Amino acid sequence: MIRVRVALGAAVVAAAITSSGCGGPGFVGRWQTDYRPFLSSAESMAAESSSWTLTIGADTSTQQTIVTRYNPMARTNPGCTATTNIIGVTWNQRPSEGPMSITFNAATVAQTDRTGCANPADNMTLTPLTNVTSPIAGDATWSVMGMALTLQWREGTVMRMATFLRMN
Repeated sequence: MIRVRVALGAAVVAAAITSSGCGGPGFVGRWQTDYRPFLSSAESMAAESSSWTLTIGADTSTQQTIVTRYNPMARTNPGCTATTNIIGVTWNQRPSEGPMSITFNAATVAQTDRTGCANPADNMTLTPLTNVTSPIAGDATWSVMGMALTLQWREGTVMRMATFLRMN
């Protein structure tokens, strides 16, 4: 009888953690969305496609990869595929503001490369970047519905939102 209650109690706690967003299966994972809304207008016009992959770890780590493929006729980076990796952004809960409130902290490492460029001089091997900010930084709220993670945050005076699809 005691074992059943302990097991049931552990299941209730696990369900509470998952539904409250404390790094449970609903929040932790690998997610992907279209990145074009976050590009500058010039980059957006030149890009054939752009994706943002966000991997959220239960240990409060994140890794972000942004891959942009440029049109071969674009003025900037024609034909290039640019890959930027942002590592070192951590997240933490803000329970005083609700179970779905989190803060994304600053990036510590970012690097980029460009390959397949129409002009070989535009190709760039893995290069460390400075003064890089994560597309999402600061306070945010999140929700998960089925296979979709929606994040909302403020960038200056503008409210931003991205909906990611689960990849794993």
